[in-house]
Amino acid sequence: MTNLTLVERFYSAVSQGDSETIRQSLSPDIEWVQTEGFPNGKTYQGIGAYFEELFPMFSQEWNQWRSDVHEYCDAGEKIIALGYYSGIYKRTNKETRASFAHVLTLESGKIVKFVQYTDTIKIIEAMH
Repeated sequence: MTNLTLVERFYSAVSQGDSETIRQSLSPDIEWVQTEGFPNGKTYQGIGAYFEELFPMFSQEWNQWRSDVHEYCDAGEKIIALGYYSGIYKRTNKETRASFAHVLTLESGKIVKFVQYTDTIKIIEAMH
């Protein structure tokens, strides 16, 4: 499987809530970097942090949260995913649509690093 195919499968699994495929895609030691200014923005270490801290936040705080990729850029060991976040923040009932770029680094058939770049002001506007 190519790195691009693995990343495409990963995003499909995220949209379907397929935890098993997500686990198969991520390195146990993944470094997951959420942009500062994004809700819970910080660096998460390990697959446990992804499933126990990061992933639950979206379903607890947002309705219909989505990460829709519209373009992939294949740079070999790095794949760039371009797309939009969308959702409705539960406390305010406000919608958001914010562009993102994700840089995913792969080694030995696993995603070892994820770095998020996004329009955080669009997310914050929905939260207030």
